Amino acid sequence: MTASKRNTPIRIFDSPQTPLPELQLLSNGRYHVVLSNAGGGYSRCNELAVTRWREDASCDPWGTFCYLRDLASGAFWSNTHQPTLVPAEAYTAKFSAGRAVFQRRDHGIETDTVVSVSASDDVEVRRIRLCNHSDTQRSLDLTSYAEIVLAPPAADSAHPAFGKLFVETEILRADQAILCTRRPRAPDDPTPWMFHLLAAHQPITGDVGYETDRARFIGRG
Repeated sequence: MTASKRNTPIRIFDSPQTPLPELQLLSNGRYHVVLSNAGGGYSRCNELAVTRWREDASCDPWGTFCYLRDLASGAFWSNTHQPTLVPAEAYTAKFSAGRAVFQRRDHGIETDTVVSVSASDDVEVRRIRLCNHSDTQRSLDLTSYAEIVLAPPAADSAHPAFGKLFVETEILRADQAILCTRRPRAPDDPTPWMFHLLAAHQPITGDVGYETDRARFIGRG
């Protein structure tokens, strides 16, 4: 175990399959992100659940994820072990003060993901770097995914299907973002908002696509 400049220990896990999930909390006091060493977890803002999550030590499929797909071979995996559960050639999760880092290698592609929460704004940032270690040029699809709640966690757990009816989305193509809100059930209910933004560096081929229908993307169940 190594230490940072402030003597804060860095926890390193070389496998996502530990007997119990190892957790990391990232927070600025208002916005909170919890991550497991397999990449599952949740995001909350004060008392509101931003993304859906259920407590289950044996299953960890909830959180904000990124899918990768090789367009030539059709092989697909995720930037963390969850949610595809595809075994990586090499896998490491590093938890330190203020960040979580996930590194894995699949089919000659190295994926490096850094997750942090802004100290001044209620924003979480996930930076993903891809490095091609193979001897051929590769074309990859990269797709982010999360289930949006914008409601108290207890309310979402009690009536998830009913709660989903009130979540609305709007695509802002000029900003490469998706804007989400929850329609109030009563005139005096607050109206929470959140955005999901993708900023990609070159080279990029093709257009950026959006899909806000869960059933069309991953299907039922």
